[in-house]
Amino acid sequence: METVSNALFGFLLILLSTGAEANPTGQGQKVIIIGTGVDGAAFPLAYEACFSTDNFFWNPTCPDGTTEQVGPGAGAPYDLTVNGLHDTRVAAIVDEMAPDADLMAFQVYSRHKSNGLIVPFHADTIRALDHALLLAQQGEPIAAVVLAQGGSTIYTDSAICAQNAPGIEDLGNALKAEGVQLVVSAGNTLSDSGLVLPAICNGNIAISALVWGIPYGSHGPQSELFADGVTFYGGQRYEGSSYASPRVAATIALQKESDPNRTPDENLAAMIALGTPFPVPTYGTKPELTHGPDPDSDGALALFDNCTAHPNPMQDDADEDGIGNRCDCDFNQDGFCGGLDFTVFVGCYGLSAVGPNCSENQLAVTDMDGNGIVDSADYSTFMSLYNGPPGPSGRIQ
Repeated sequence: METVSNALFGFLLILLSTGAEANPTGQGQKVIIIGTGVDGAAFPLAYEACFSTDNFFWNPTCPDGTTEQVGPGAGAPYDLTVNGLHDTRVAAIVDEMAPDADLMAFQVYSRHKSNGLIVPFHADTIRALDHALLLAQQGEPIAAVVLAQGGSTIYTDSAICAQNAPGIEDLGNALKAEGVQLVVSAGNTLSDSGLVLPAICNGNIAISALVWGIPYGSHGPQSELFADGVTFYGGQRYEGSSYASPRVAATIALQKESDPNRTPDENLAAMIALGTPFPVPTYGTKPELTHGPDPDSDGALALFDNCTAHPNPMQDDADEDGIGNRCDCDFNQDGFCGGLDFTVFVGCYGLSAVGPNCSENQLAVTDMDGNGIVDSADYSTFMSLYNGPPGPSGRIQ
């Protein structure tokens, strides 16, 4: 994650807008934010829900006064105080980085009847995750679920989750099986040895914060990434791991738009591989999320570029394997560019339409520069890649 605040993300978005088809904007993807609720007047919400508790001590905070509400207005903040607008600030980060992704807000807080204390109960968070899983199983294109909340006690072993956060690991893994990544804030309690609940649990990816280039809060070796923990909203500065996790969730939405078939593990591997190693003296390094640079100057930032070694601004990928045509002469998908691939190329050479030895698919992959004909330029490209693996691609690690 970039450590120079939202200014750098503004620059990144300029690149996103100039890369034509090269860089994604989150189109067709959805991100769920679970927590305080999101102000729908600030950001359009594609879906809203609320899960709250009603008993002798606690009142529900769902707008209609019930313990479960689904529909327009249900995901509104429990109030419009600085704390109540916490997830509205989280939503602002997702909206900035993935402006075409749809936001979904689930509110999970309850209010104490005597002292007015507002808290999220674990059981209501589990209900919200259950609902997210149901939506994913029904085919909603959810890229990530953001849980930008957590406790204050540091744990070093995920074994605590079965007792203190039952169900969250199973739901995280079930969401992952549906292609949805649960992204959790690592916590704001300072520690370089552990994380808070539920970040310490398996089934999610935990995100630690950097604030002006310094580790902030929980950043033990159990978290997967550092990300920028500073944001500005309404003229005020805010910081913490709550503002690191939505940056990763937004990045996943961008990755999913680039390649909807990529698994959560593959998307995480790409972020880790392209991340900048940030030193942590007690255990080595942790990767810091970055989308760039653009090593081949084609307008596609490295994390989304399907051919990072050669310019290909249109990002053509005829066989849809995550490796752009410009970097891919492995026409038979055996992991190597060799003699069988050369036979395919020769069968299509000189053609702009299918021929006796060149099918439609073969024509598409052998036109490596996308100019409509398999010609000498494609031959030069093919020979430069011959006798090696396809790639490199920022989308495949």
